[in-house]
Amino acid sequence: PMNGEIVSYDWNFGERAIPPTGTGEGPFQVNYESFGDKFISLTVESDRGCIVTEILELFAEPCCDDVTDIGIDPVNVVDLVCATIPNGSIEVEGINGSPEYEYSIDGGTFNQNNFFGNLDAGTFQINVQDIKGCTDSIDVVITSPPELMVDAGPDVTVDLCSETQLNGTYTPMNPSDMIMWNAADTSDNFSLSCLNCLDPIAIAPGQTTYILTVEDQVGCSASDELTISVIAEYPIYGPNIFTPNGDGIHERFTIYGGKEAVIIREFYIYDRWGSLIFFNEDMPLNDPMVGWDGFFKDDMLQSQVLVWFARIEFCDATGPTDTRNYSGEFTLAGG
Repeated sequence: PMNGEIVSYDWNFGERAIPPTGTGEGPFQVNYESFGDKFISLTVESDRGCIVTEILELFAEPCCDDVTDIGIDPVNVVDLVCATIPNGSIEVEGINGSPEYEYSIDGGTFNQNNFFGNLDAGTFQINVQDIKGCTDSIDVVITSPPELMVDAGPDVTVDLCSETQLNGTYTPMNPSDMIMWNAADTSDNFSLSCLNCLDPIAIAPGQTTYILTVEDQVGCSASDELTISVIAEYPIYGPNIFTPNGDGIHERFTIYGGKEAVIIREFYIYDRWGSLIFFNEDMPLNDPMVGWDGFFKDDMLQSQVLVWFARIEFCDATGPTDTRNYSGEFTLAGG
């Protein structure tokens, strides 16, 4: 032959082959300890120093029979601590059969990892496979405690500075559970009568979202929220006529308002030429006993049109200087 006579045959029969190698032309009886794809290589050398290698690929079938006793045991099963956190886990180990083992969960790919984590509650099928392709499976159940369900109550719309009774609920209830209300903007927490009860009274300073959080004895928590929308109206009324004539009706001129108005910080009355006729401060609203009696420098003024101006503090004010300005005119009749 052109390349010479073959003088050596070197065989490699692949992973877990018995025997692993061979020399000579063969044939050879080869057994495999594991199933799967196998690669057999043959390298030949001629007396002229020529070397050629050929590779044959084959698949070793599983070789299980009815007496195969491979099994799988759950070593450790961790149930959920909190119903909403998928932190369950399953650890298993293969038994009998032909190690090494590979594992899969719910029909997934086999690999050597025998730990399955971040599991939710449910039933899981864990499979084991040994090196000969023998398999077994087991169903493992991960349980969950009852889910903590919190209800802060429905959203509501109220008048400015109105009291709103909150009625939070949750299940399952336990005396050792921790209850906490907070406003979304925690600087508004002052608007709640209590922070650790289910039924505080809220006086929302404006549209405010309140969050109810419950944490149980093992550290599981759940939250819900409600929003109180506030009708921000600031109604103020000044009479358009004033009759200080001794009949007991409209004897003093003052300003009237709803429950949202707290106090008249400054109150002025001017004549048509802009002269100051009357001034008072820190006056209550709706009380004619503290209003203007129609006198100026000990004299009752004659009938005329006058102008009033008031700085009024409301229940949502941040301080005495946080006021709203109002003005109007009225007719003084009499005098």
